[in-house]
Amino acid sequence: MLRFAQGCAAALLVVALAGCGGPDKADPTCPRVAVVGELGRVTYFRAGLGRDITDITAEAEMEVRGIKCSFNRNNVDMEFDIAILASAGPADRTRSYGLDYFVGVMDPEGNMTRHESFRVQVQFTGNQPRQAATEPMATRIPVRDRARAPNYSVVVGFQLTDEQLQWNQGRRRAN
Repeated sequence: MLRFAQGCAAALLVVALAGCGGPDKADPTCPRVAVVGELGRVTYFRAGLGRDITDITAEAEMEVRGIKCSFNRNNVDMEFDIAILASAGPADRTRSYGLDYFVGVMDPEGNMTRHESFRVQVQFTGNQPRQAATEPMATRIPVRDRARAPNYSVVVGFQLTDEQLQWNQGRRRAN
């Protein structure tokens, strides 16, 4: 089962504490765009009980780049890219993975006002163990008062299973 509710709770904390998730610095008058900490990485395992490095079929990480916004009447139009870097693991046999992720908009009170799910297909060809994908995104946020725009946030992350979320939390504690 996908753990979107846990991701939203994590999103609130991450947005409040971490700021933008990526190397770009956006206009401070724009809404913040952030990768939700523990939802910015996904690990896939082969079937069975093993959960060490030899059981990994694929891993992927994401970051946000190229953040731009423009204002018009009662809206803020946001544009950014989600950069995904995937790596085939030692147990990979399929060479192709559908990576599910989301983009959400949070209002100044921390309510998720919009949530959209997406899938990017990553295919490892030949002897290439890594694959990059860039997903261009655009979203419109209704904001009546331009001065309140920085109080809105756009959050992104992978849609994780309970097991994947626990794996990420365990990795964080180990580091």
